[in-house]
Amino acid sequence: LGASTAFPVFYATIKIHKDPWTLRPIVSCSGSMLYALGVWVDTQLQIVATAQRSYFKSSAVLKDQLLRLELPPGAKLFKADAVSMYTNIPTRPAMHDIAAYLRSHAAEFPTINVPALIEALRLVMLNNVFTFGDTYWLQVSGTAMGTPPAPPYATLFYAIHEERSILPAFGDNLFFYRRFIDDVIGIWRPSTWRVDDAANWARLQDVMNSHRGMRWEFSDRCDSIDYMDMQLSIVNGSIVTGLFEKALNLYLYIPPHSAHPPGVLTGLVLGNAHRIYTLCSDPADVRRHLRDLYHRLRVRGHSPGTLLPLFERAAVLHRERLSGSSAARAPTNLRKTIFFHLQHHPGDPPSRDLQQIFSDRISAPPYGRPLAQVRNRDGFRIGIDRMIVAYSRPRNLGNLLSSRVLDERKGPLVSSYVD
Repeated sequence: LGASTAFPVFYATIKIHKDPWTLRPIVSCSGSMLYALGVWVDTQLQIVATAQRSYFKSSAVLKDQLLRLELPPGAKLFKADAVSMYTNIPTRPAMHDIAAYLRSHAAEFPTINVPALIEALRLVMLNNVFTFGDTYWLQVSGTAMGTPPAPPYATLFYAIHEERSILPAFGDNLFFYRRFIDDVIGIWRPSTWRVDDAANWARLQDVMNSHRGMRWEFSDRCDSIDYMDMQLSIVNGSIVTGLFEKALNLYLYIPPHSAHPPGVLTGLVLGNAHRIYTLCSDPADVRRHLRDLYHRLRVRGHSPGTLLPLFERAAVLHRERLSGSSAARAPTNLRKTIFFHLQHHPGDPPSRDLQQIFSDRISAPPYGRPLAQVRNRDGFRIGIDRMIVAYSRPRNLGNLLSSRVLDERKGPLVSSYVD
């Protein structure tokens, strides 16, 4: 956000994987007037949204749930994708439904101040004013774009309909049903009679499409689908999971000459390897994807001497997780921590040198009082005993060639195009 405005900023990106291309509208709310209130609403609403039966936290959790299932004969997979869910949720009816749900279920969430949450949610959802160039706009319908509580708001909005009209009515056919905001995954248990089965399948689609103007695009019922970042298949009556990668993925990982902190490559390898180990149920599939990841990084210019220790470390971490021997990292005590923000440059001293200087000169000087024991003017100890070097990256070509704040670009003002 620019320093001259306290309002969110609107811009758009292009979905080049769609045919024809479509725009993805984005509103950047960070730092705006209602952002802090939105963060509070998000934390409170998450408590309610994550308690819904259709909710799941991640692909890894979904995989674990699926692998534990004993599928009935003839079971089929299906998925459904909401059409522009955020923008098509009618704001005032949704607010009415969510407020009524919160009031009637207040006893289930004793830590939530329900009246305060309802009022704060109303402020965030009904007052989304953002800028586009030199113009100002008020969003009058749909989920307030870019606001922190948008995901749990959308999750809870449709979960209320699921609990009332979908899960109770289709219990015989919906052997398994989960939803991640606007993406549904289900396992269909066929009815005894084919005519009834076709009618129930059509009725499910009608019921899902009948709520507050929402529309869903359904896949066929089949033995194999891709869902989020997984490939799911039914093999011999059980679910088999693998990694799903989009055909348009160019795997443009950072090259070795990129001006990124060294830890970025470590995180890239360990993170992708963990994703492969976690989401693939077939060991042969794991090996294939790990080979592909290694090959793609080699093509980008990384040497075997750099990559192989990272892949070996990833394998060790995976074995430790399986055996339960991996130690959980202690949470950072932010009250005792300071952050040294620094734009990364390859010619700068490494972070370990900065940490050593902090220890020798400030945190634990050999002939002086440690910083943690120094008292402030009110007599309280400062308590700082740790420094984290927090790197940010320099502006890249994407930042230089595209601008989210149109006032920075030359040309006619946005207001000149508005009647």
